[in-house]
Amino acid sequence: MDFKPQASTTLKKKISLPVVGGILGVSALIGLVNSSVLMTDAGYTYVHQNNVTGELDVFNEPGIHFRMPFLSKITKYDQVITVSYGNTTGEDFYQRLPPIQVRFADTYIGNIPVTFRFKLSLDPESVKKMHREFRNNSNLIDALLVKNARNVTVITATQYTGEEFFLSRTKLAG
Repeated sequence: MDFKPQASTTLKKKISLPVVGGILGVSALIGLVNSSVLMTDAGYTYVHQNNVTGELDVFNEPGIHFRMPFLSKITKYDQVITVSYGNTTGEDFYQRLPPIQVRFADTYIGNIPVTFRFKLSLDPESVKKMHREFRNNSNLIDALLVKNARNVTVITATQYTGEEFFLSRTKLAG
């Protein structure tokens, strides 16, 4: 019996090529399907940008949505955002910042703990405008919400004396 190793190698090559090709084909198909489907969760707004056409789609509800595979970008925004200054307990806040130091109308200075809760619009056109301006959730929070919360607190504090503020706070707590 004469054994020929070359015949065995040729047979392996003939069998392995279709197998490897089949595995690559199935992997490519799974990748295509995976990148064609967007599964959205409750509590988030998704902006789908088709990079071929430039079109923006907004999804506010949980579900399964189809998108352009590979040539699109998904940006996820929180529908409700909480920013807290000086509050270290309670729910999970986006950012825990130190209390805001303010100067009251009577020149007293105080550190004010404050929490702001922002709810984003569900209107698709408003979300598209917001997305064009800020491009992502972190930019929205850092460039708009955190700064506006701080400014509102400082401006409000300048309208009160330190005594008025702390007396009203004591009445609320008691």
